[in-house]
Amino acid sequence: MATEGLIEDAKLDSINMPRYGATPEVVKQVIESEGPFTLQRLEAINTPWDEGLNKNNGNDDRHTSADFIAKYVRATTEPLIKAEFGEVIIDQLFLRYKKKLVMKLEQGMLEYTNLVLFITKK
Repeated sequence: MATEGLIEDAKLDSINMPRYGATPEVVKQVIESEGPFTLQRLEAINTPWDEGLNKNNGNDDRHTSADFIAKYVRATTEPLIKAEFGEVIIDQLFLRYKKKLVMKLEQGMLEYTNLVLFITKK
């Protein structure tokens, strides 16, 4: 969108939206180094983004899955993006994101990881 002049290069360079997903090993290390807790169990569960979305009717509709994922990401990032770039680009940005997701879904399933912890106080 910057190459098309829809957003300013300077604004694009200035935005920072860090997203960090700690590995199970890092989480374990932090819990053990902090002291007051003992890690009893730690599991990483990989879940498809769109699990169950199209299973009810037997369809494998990548566009529906991409729409679901794009709406989820939009719900969590829109306020930050809007504050930096304004409301004008939001719909176009997430339409483009959805198109990229469709291409990714054609290559395979997209997953996210949840870490499930059972900790006790020492």
